[in-house]
Amino acid sequence: MRRGFTLSETMIAMLIGGIVLFAVISSFISAQIMMANAMSESETALAARSIREKLLFHVAPTIDGVHYSGMLSGTNSGWVVETGSGYVLMQMPAFGNSLSDTRSQSMRLVLGQSGSNRYFVNEHIPNKDNYLWWLWPNRIPLVESSMLDIVSYDARGTGAEDVYRVHVDVNLAARGPRNVPVYRRERVSVPLMGRRQPMMDSAGRY
Repeated sequence: MRRGFTLSETMIAMLIGGIVLFAVISSFISAQIMMANAMSESETALAARSIREKLLFHVAPTIDGVHYSGMLSGTNSGWVVETGSGYVLMQMPAFGNSLSDTRSQSMRLVLGQSGSNRYFVNEHIPNKDNYLWWLWPNRIPLVESSMLDIVSYDARGTGAEDVYRVHVDVNLAARGPRNVPVYRRERVSVPLMGRRQPMMDSAGRY
């Protein structure tokens, strides 16, 4: 009756065990990277959706009982997109305790920066330094460094009154596994209420 294994048998067993262990570890690492990548993609998608909803419906949080509206309620008799800057300037209503309690509100959408991170800031939020996080969910930064690369508009002509739709491109970059960035891009298109929306623009697009 044998009391042990030969050196060759031991080496073969160790080799097989090493191969199995390597396969298990590789599968675990791959699954971990896949899960981390899925989490990063989910976070950027949720952050982009949060920015979209806030831009459209409430560009400022409720402050001192005043409920602020968003770009879908915005109008402006002058330039909606400031020439040479890409900043968005709009007038819109705010409400107190009832819909009949209407307040004046304006929005000036610019880029803020913290270190190398850039994010949207509504400069016209009261005490805006206390609410910089409002348009910066999950602290996921924007990719672009200029509002001119983010904001565009459709117009029938060259006058301020000819602008009828504003586009804001939300392009986020989160840090994924192994420091590989994960991107999420969404376009927020806002028609200017109170202005006639053409069936076809100057480029022939519907």
